[in-house]
Order: sequence, then C-alpha cells, then structure tokens
Amino acid sequence: MIGKLILRGMMRSLHLPFPITLSYAAAYSEIIGSCLLICGLATRIGALAISCTISVAIYHAIITTGFNIFLLELLGLYLGSSFAILAIGPGLYSLDELLA
Repeated sequence: MIGKLILRGMMRSLHLPFPITLSYAAAYSEIIGSCLLICGLATRIGALAISCTISVAIYHAIITTGFNIFLLELLGLYLGSSFAILAIGPGLYSLDELLA
C-alpha cells in the first residue's frame, strides 16, 4: 500500500498520463525485456521495450536532478547499448537464430 502511494507520487511528478498504468508497464518491460535479451528470444522487441523505459528514466533524471553528468552518462550507456542491440540484432548464439 505504501509502496503504491510512493510510486504514484513519483510518477505524477513526471506529469505523464495514467501514472500507475505506465509504472506497471515500465516494470513489466524491464523484467520481460531483460529476460528476452538474456535468452536471445525476440531480442529486438526486448531492446525496444528497454529503450523506451530508459528514455523515460533519462527524462526523469533531467527533470529531478538537472544535468547530472554521472547519472546521464550511465543512462546514456544503457540507452546506447539497447539501441545497438536493436539495430544489430540478436547474433549467432541466440534462440532467434536457432529457431530461424
């Protein structure tokens, strides 16, 4: 209950519509997207989900802390790596390659 209230307050501070729904979507995209990336199954969909979540995290970091170079550098590395996986694809050692 308290965690839900904290989550609602944090998401409302971003001024995004449907804060609870978007917070659950972000949580599920992180969990499911990272599992897809680890397994190498539907890798581009998992990378797209993580890219969307990281872009909202970058927006939140800029709104709350300003241009904190250490935080933005880390988030930029995560975003760049997910874009690279999105552009290049899963590779030879993935379940996508085995199923194709």
